Amino acid sequence: MLAPSSSTAASPTDAPRSERRDAPGEEVLSTLPVAGTVHNTDTLLRHNGFVGVKTGSDGMASGCFAFRAIRWIDGKRTAITGVVLAQPGHDQIAAGLAAADAMVDRIAGH
Repeated sequence: MLAPSSSTAASPTDAPRSERRDAPGEEVLSTLPVAGTVHNTDTLLRHNGFVGVKTGSDGMASGCFAFRAIRWIDGKRTAITGVVLAQPGHDQIAAGLAAADAMVDRIAGH
């Protein structure tokens, strides 16, 4: 069993600063020394301007997603960084991603 992770209140917004840039169409994978290859569950990655960053869920936290999206707002390329927390539903990851997508659309005026 892996040890639980921890973060500070600032951690979710710090994470997007180190987003990984992959070639279009390349599956995003991480290789962890303990777990091996891990497939990315961020289905928004490279769609609608999303460049990542971190999904997560469990029974107590529900669906969570720290993200950065790049959109054109008033003719300017704009980075939108945010975090959605406690998104309920059967598929909590999908719920977190959907909430982030809707949030970015509202911010960008769509």
